[in-house]
Amino acid sequence: MSSTTAQDVAEAYEEQVFRRFGASSMIRHDQDPRFMSEVFTRFREMLGSKQRATVAYRPQANGKQERSVQTVIRSVKAYIAEADQSD
Repeated sequence: MSSTTAQDVAEAYEEQVFRRFGASSMIRHDQDPRFMSEVFTRFREMLGSKQRATVAYRPQANGKQERSVQTVIRSVKAYIAEADQSD
């Protein structure tokens, strides 16, 4: 995903998360420049979400963050895979 831009990240969030679940009150992320960019910051502000980045060079925080991302991805995949969705 190194070729993705902040615009790509914002569009993916809007399509895959916001449309299904609404805006998140808090978006936690690593310090990837795509999340720290002006484009993503403005997008987040339009949603009314706050953001919090993990502390750089702190493996404990980054490990918890990565585990959270894996959990969310599994949950979203399971939700999408349900054949009898009514939405």
